[in-house]
Amino acid sequence: MPLASTITFGTLTLDGNLGGNFIEPLIAVRVAGSLKQRFNETVTIQEIPGRGKEWQIDISGVFSGANMESDLDTLESYNNGSIRQFIDGIHDSNYVILNLSVSRINTEKTIIRYNMTLREYTQTLP
Repeated sequence: MPLASTITFGTLTLDGNLGGNFIEPLIAVRVAGSLKQRFNETVTIQEIPGRGKEWQIDISGVFSGANMESDLDTLESYNNGSIRQFIDGIHDSNYVILNLSVSRINTEKTIIRYNMTLREYTQTLP
């Protein structure tokens, strides 16, 4: 199954819109199942032996266009342990941001680069 033509996270379009946001690599890996706890805008992960695997997705992307600053603000507001739906046509589920970094380069004033790691947020026992 191919990736969807539009990849979204929460209300954000990360790839495939006319505004110019795009994902450079998207690397999805199946990792050990876990229980997650959100406390003070931080997510802690406790791996559970024998639990079904879940997705962890590393994304390097670029915000560009007229909405790049507001898109970044929205993404940064999600970096507080909040659960958001991620849709790419293959790994569709609820996810949380484990880490987010933003790179601004003076010579690249028309784009904002970011890297983030998402972890599938499943809490049901097998």
